[in-house]
Amino acid sequence: MKKFIKLLNINKTNLKKIQEGPGVYGIYTQNNKLLKVGRAKRFRPAERIQENADEIAAAKKFGFIRTKSVKDAIKLETQLIKRRKPVLNVEKRGK
Repeated sequence: MKKFIKLLNINKTNLKKIQEGPGVYGIYTQNNKLLKVGRAKRFRPAERIQENADEIAAAKKFGFIRTKSVKDAIKLETQLIKRRKPVLNVEKRGK
């Protein structure tokens, strides 16, 4: 399974490094605790990360995994949520 390899601080400089396209992102605390996993479909992933960071006070870092398609992003997001059990993804965890 793919992992978020490099975690970056949430700031404009780092968010600009992410290219447009589908993928999965993780939002983390300063101590690298995974808070949320989400996916970006067709628009700029940095916008999705920033929107979530604005809503989550503890959000300090992010990781991003590029995927080939939206379908791959949906599949990877589901796998990561089930395996990593992020605090804020309660509704998608399943059993």
